[in-house]
Amino acid sequence: MPGIYIHIPFCVKKCPYCDFVSYAASAVSFHEYAEVLCLEIRNRASEAEDLVFDTIYIGGGTPSLFPATLIKTILMQVNDSFDFVAKGMEISIEANPESVSEKWLEDIRDAGITRISMGVQDFSEQGLATLERPHSSRDARDAISLALAAGFESVNIDMMFGIPGQGIKELAQSLSMACNSGVHHISCYELTVEQGTRLEAGVRAGDIIMPDNDLLADMTDLAESFLGDHGYRQYEISNFSIPGHECRHNLNYWANGPYIGLGCAAVSCLYGTRSRNSASLNRYREMVKNKGKATEFQECLDCEASFRESVMLGLRTNRGISCSEMEAKFGINLQKYYGLTLKSLIDNALIEEDGGRICLTQRGRRVANSVLSMLV
Repeated sequence: MPGIYIHIPFCVKKCPYCDFVSYAASAVSFHEYAEVLCLEIRNRASEAEDLVFDTIYIGGGTPSLFPATLIKTILMQVNDSFDFVAKGMEISIEANPESVSEKWLEDIRDAGITRISMGVQDFSEQGLATLERPHSSRDARDAISLALAAGFESVNIDMMFGIPGQGIKELAQSLSMACNSGVHHISCYELTVEQGTRLEAGVRAGDIIMPDNDLLADMTDLAESFLGDHGYRQYEISNFSIPGHECRHNLNYWANGPYIGLGCAAVSCLYGTRSRNSASLNRYREMVKNKGKATEFQECLDCEASFRESVMLGLRTNRGISCSEMEAKFGINLQKYYGLTLKSLIDNALIEEDGGRICLTQRGRRVANSVLSMLV
């Protein structure tokens, strides 16, 4: 089902590894941003008038910096502007441990939020210091307890591995604390060095040493086995959940389903067209006020491009993709289209085919970026 993404581009400070669009929390009034965002929502509703949405995802940045009253205002505007399923909506929000309180959590739950995603990243003080996270391990544990007590249908925490200075023992300790926290969903990502970040500058200068590939492989194995042993089923390369708590919003992304992105730098993909809002906060505000929307980039995806993208996204999930469903949707036979490339990937145990579905093997997941690049 289609989804709505809303970007809140404010953070207390920029983490050294982050390449998402974000601005200092004092850069502009939260209330002013909410007003402009609501104006964009009203003006763009007609773009999706034939769609019925069943997920909303408020990401950032740090959406938990926003007062609950503004979150409620934004959700009310979205509800007034778009069509939604009658019941069973999944409405997610990202939050950081240091910026939540018991009252804020209860207020956003009452405003309609059903799922919260907490940016924990690590439970060790050393790892948090390396990542320059503004919270402590105690802050994270307390925030998780408050979120669970508030009664959200699902609570997720984001975790990282491959942090400089982190070893297998430290990762195991953090994973143990994550599993024992009682959360329903764990997103466990390898820390990657993104271009233009302070982390990249430190690595390039030789001041920061990243883990080698052998250690990263061992960490990946540990994360998958540890989380699996504790009841978290892997359903995508970096995502694990108690059955029934998978993130439906992200499942729509991996199915290459339609979504509309609202807010500064937000991306949309509707009716075969991908578009992106201005990443400049000032320009976003000016464009919405003057033109009603802030689209700065737009491209039309032909059938073949959409097919290839659907293959790459679908292979990120453990279920993989159905060859017959792909042919019914795009009129392209997957086996014939990829031919010898697909055969080579299967022969090398990077992809497996079973019952008309293809998916990455465990070995294939370890080198997923390389495998998927062969299918572009």
